[in-house]
Amino acid sequence: MIHLRLKLRLELLGPVLTQSTSAGSMGLDAVMARTLAGKPYLPYSQVRGKLRQSLEELGEKVSPTFVHHWFGPRQATNDQELDRGNLYFTDFVHPLPKDKFATRTRIQIDDQTRAAKDRMLMVIDSPFEVNELAAFDGEIVSICSSLEEAEEAVKYIVAGMKSIRQMGAERTVGFGRVQTVNLIDVSLTELTQKVAAKKPRKRIEDLFRGKSFQPAITHQQTKVQNLAGTRFVLRIRPRQPLCIGGITENGNLIRSEEIIPGGAILGSIGTIWRQASGLPAREFEVKEIESGHWNALAKNFGNLIVTHAIPSPKGTNTRPCAVPLSLVAAEPWTDIPDDLYDVSLCKQPRLIPVKNDSSNRPPVFQSDWKSHVVSKKADAAFGWTSVPKELRVRTAIDSQSLRAAEEQLFAYHMVVQDQHEWLAYLDLYDVPSSDRASVLAELQQLLIAGLGPLGKTKAWADVSIEPVSKVIPKWSSNVNELPDGGWVITLQTPAVLCGAESLRDPTGGKLHEGYNNTFDKLSKSSLRLNRFFARQSLAAPRFAGKLPTNDRGQYYPFILTDTGSTFVLEAAGGKAEAQASIEEWLARGIPVCDEFLGGNSKDADWKRCPYLNRHGYGEISVNQPWLNGQFNNDMPTCLRDE
Repeated sequence: MIHLRLKLRLELLGPVLTQSTSAGSMGLDAVMARTLAGKPYLPYSQVRGKLRQSLEELGEKVSPTFVHHWFGPRQATNDQELDRGNLYFTDFVHPLPKDKFATRTRIQIDDQTRAAKDRMLMVIDSPFEVNELAAFDGEIVSICSSLEEAEEAVKYIVAGMKSIRQMGAERTVGFGRVQTVNLIDVSLTELTQKVAAKKPRKRIEDLFRGKSFQPAITHQQTKVQNLAGTRFVLRIRPRQPLCIGGITENGNLIRSEEIIPGGAILGSIGTIWRQASGLPAREFEVKEIESGHWNALAKNFGNLIVTHAIPSPKGTNTRPCAVPLSLVAAEPWTDIPDDLYDVSLCKQPRLIPVKNDSSNRPPVFQSDWKSHVVSKKADAAFGWTSVPKELRVRTAIDSQSLRAAEEQLFAYHMVVQDQHEWLAYLDLYDVPSSDRASVLAELQQLLIAGLGPLGKTKAWADVSIEPVSKVIPKWSSNVNELPDGGWVITLQTPAVLCGAESLRDPTGGKLHEGYNNTFDKLSKSSLRLNRFFARQSLAAPRFAGKLPTNDRGQYYPFILTDTGSTFVLEAAGGKAEAQASIEEWLARGIPVCDEFLGGNSKDADWKRCPYLNRHGYGEISVNQPWLNGQFNNDMPTCLRDE
């Protein structure tokens, strides 16, 4: 079971143009794609497409099953819709920033006059001179079930890359000619804890004749003795831009979310397990198999709890918290006060006192915050920073004409990873104590070379499993009852807490009743809902045409209660039982009531609903510090009834 990582350098003869979708300097018609640091790059999708085209053109010289297995079908049919390629690419990036003001021009010649055609002057961003050698470094990653499969992959990848003649735009006038393809490094990491007795690698070594190094299988034993307890931190550092889920706008623009769901992380772990076990793409259920190397992990995969991974600036070790919907600002009149107040403990509506002002003003909730000043202060108070974004427009290429296929244009609004790392929690509480050490060891071994593929860009990330003490939340939780009585919980991630019928009453009475019934059932009647500040979303569009149904075959949309929704709960009976429920939810998230799961009741819960607490949904914070009487300038002010 080999994790294969190839590092390659493509050297192109200038000029080179891979067009960016972002605006460049004034007057430019075609802009070179650059990273945030100003380094020109070849997009991963273009390198992947060129390699596939090259291998297809080699025809009989390439194994017939290689292209389909490693790249997947060009257009999936019903039988192939679950097939996925097994090669993952990063962008190929030039090592240095380049001049943004170097240009060259092109004109179009009139067929009749043989002179320059009117209004057909094109100004092109050209950071590389004619015949200047432009180097681009990138990686290709794959999971192979055997060393022989890895050898075959290396052989065909190198052959295909060396058959590429041109990269980028303007190929008919000599732009982007491929001069050399250099294999810089081959990393072969054994993912199992047992070292194979035989290590045939002659075919790979043949590719490195004349090189200063020899590839070898790396085998690293994991060490788990320093990781105590059941809860750990997953620190994720993506190697390339991400497009996670997101909302499709105007039919062909996919806007990425900034947070990586726990379900996506578990899905990537399952993909690595499947590929390393040599199972087909449609075999997506993780379970024990004969002669499996990770049977402890496979047996307990359904017991793993992974929270959402939240972006945090590198080096801060602080995990942001959601901004509660119970926060308000004061109504702006002539000025814009930016002080924040938490009204969750107010039993009735009230006016907001404004500092340095004798008047009281009406409260303004988040949905009506018009001032960016207030929003920015709230984000800063809860640890959120701006994550850079990048828009990339893509299209399918017609394999016959080698031009853009019709009606296949789409765009990704992606998250750029350079300044942040993503922090999640891994909890093994539900794993039997006798299996925890084995599960942790096997998980570390499986992830020793990275986590992926993630999201629509199939990105890979470096990942480490660390003690939970390595990361602290921006604001801590306290499960003890408040001095005022009760508990205030705030959703850190969305949760399924009500059904569609609860939204039919415009007064909100049905919604209050629905939430109260949910908390009553989940706490075994030890808690009741006092009041709430919440927002709901319809989640069915995430299913991409596979809408959920109930046992009667009727359409059953999931209603998500959004991040930041705040609920004020009080004990309905014994306080010890109520606090025990709060502690359970804080540790493992709020579960989904069976009545909200949808689907066929005979199916496993993960097949009925993707929004489970062990997949990161329903994470909460409890009784944040200002609710317990603490105060500093970074905290909101807690208001109580006058």
